[in-house]
Amino acid sequence: MKFSISSNDLIQKTKVVSDVIPQKPITQILDHLLFEVNGNTLYITGTDFQTTLRVEVNVESASDGAIAVPARILNNTLSTFANQPLSFEVVQGTQEEEEEEDAFGDDIGEMSTFKLVITSTQGSYEISCKDSEDYPDISSISEEWSVDLTSKSLSRGISKTLYAVIADDMRPNMTGIHIALSEGTVDFVATDTFILAHYSISGLSHGIEKSITVPKKTMQVLKNLIPSTDEDICHLAVGDNKVKFTLDGVELISSLIVERFPKYKEIMPEIDEPYNFLVDQKSFVNSIQRMSYFSSSVTNSLYFQTEGSNAISVSAQDKDLSNKANELITCTYTGQDVKIKFSYKNLLQIFQNMKCDDISMYIQPDDKPSTISPIGTLDDNESETVLIMALKS
Repeated sequence: MKFSISSNDLIQKTKVVSDVIPQKPITQILDHLLFEVNGNTLYITGTDFQTTLRVEVNVESASDGAIAVPARILNNTLSTFANQPLSFEVVQGTQEEEEEEDAFGDDIGEMSTFKLVITSTQGSYEISCKDSEDYPDISSISEEWSVDLTSKSLSRGISKTLYAVIADDMRPNMTGIHIALSEGTVDFVATDTFILAHYSISGLSHGIEKSITVPKKTMQVLKNLIPSTDEDICHLAVGDNKVKFTLDGVELISSLIVERFPKYKEIMPEIDEPYNFLVDQKSFVNSIQRMSYFSSSVTNSLYFQTEGSNAISVSAQDKDLSNKANELITCTYTGQDVKIKFSYKNLLQIFQNMKCDDISMYIQPDDKPSTISPIGTLDDNESETVLIMALKS
């Protein structure tokens, strides 16, 4: 195998693929990247067994071949080069292992060795590699159903729900983003039991009624691969309890979460107009941030109480430190007076991921989830709603 490519073009691809490599691999081959040259295309693959990413990049090739390259030393080396053409060649040799026996007590003798020789304008560098035959082959699925989504829709769906994925491995059914397709609509949903983020796109032509739950790591990798404004098509195929995302020059395969995702539609509240208030997001977030400094470090709680039709009060108290604060926020409120308590951490987490100028919040009394939605930032066929549970008084 022999090829050449610019250092910048290569490291852009190897760093992306390295995102799927586990920090503590269960087997040594998993800290390697698989290089495969076919014609003038280099295919680079990384995997942790659950998630496999394969990208392609154009090269000038003198001969085809494949090799497994240790990712860390490769990326570290490439990152030190100013942009320049680099040449790569795989050299195979043998190495004698003296006085070493295999599991059956026989002398190993000579064993094959592989070196990837990199040549730059400054010098040459040899990296010990592994045979490509040792690399796990988990790059295919038996497709049962598929759908095409725009990369813009997919990127928005991930961005607006990823933060709400639970971090508790004891609840595996919620450790990913749920994607549900029905009647020309696709829903992206995630929850950590305290908040539930829901993003929906309608007016699609897929005609499929299916749902899957994709692990958080896979969605993080996919989010980094696709631009948020690109209308290119991403092909999503499902089979063998796996999902495969295919877009220009990229294949991402992941195991699916087989545990059943919560029935989120059953807990989506019917919006009751009398408990609705509209508020400027920046002012609201600044107030929450200020009040958080006076909140109890145990409960992280803030109290919200309506003050007529044009204001809501926010208060916090830390009895242990004898600190307290209270302030009024200008808003537009319609309905009966209400007092409710939320975790400021949950609120800030929501607003950090909801990009808008104004928000609409429907307060649900009697321990029902309240909802928060952005105003004026979505297309007509989009909706975004976040459920948040109040704290018990």
